[in-house]
Amino acid sequence: MKTENEILIHRENSKKDYYKHRDKILLKRKEKYNKESEQIKELSKKSYYKHKQRKIKNQIGWNKENKDRLKLASQKYVKNHREKINKYAKEYYRKNKEIMQVRGLTRHHFKNLKKECQNCGFNQDLQFHHPKPYRFDVFEILCNICHLNKHNKEVVLNAKQKRNR
Repeated sequence: MKTENEILIHRENSKKDYYKHRDKILLKRKEKYNKESEQIKELSKKSYYKHKQRKIKNQIGWNKENKDRLKLASQKYVKNHREKINKYAKEYYRKNKEIMQVRGLTRHHFKNLKKECQNCGFNQDLQFHHPKPYRFDVFEILCNICHLNKHNKEVVLNAKQKRNR
């Protein structure tokens, strides 16, 4: 039989071994988790981009099928959140006061001009493009597509726009 002193020494040594091994095990688990989480993130990105276009088409299709439902939901939201919307509009106007004033004057000047895109001559979906610094008398009249191109944004034509072009 072991003496009490030997038992205590054995316990102390086993605790030390336990903590040494525990730290190694925890470190290995952490490394494995980090490696796996990076792989999961990469797979998630790939899956997201792979299915992004399909999701967009499904959403557009759902929106077309449920126009009335969306309109009612929008009206209900406006009715229930009137104060919040007004607060946001006032804050937006306060932050963008110069731009808002320029837009108002631009619309006034637009009445006297030709109503077609200055780039391609298209006469639907017209928008104003104001180069910086914003001034009411310096603007271009552009169709939606030319305006997006001006801002280097991706252009996606729907069937109606393709027919009209």
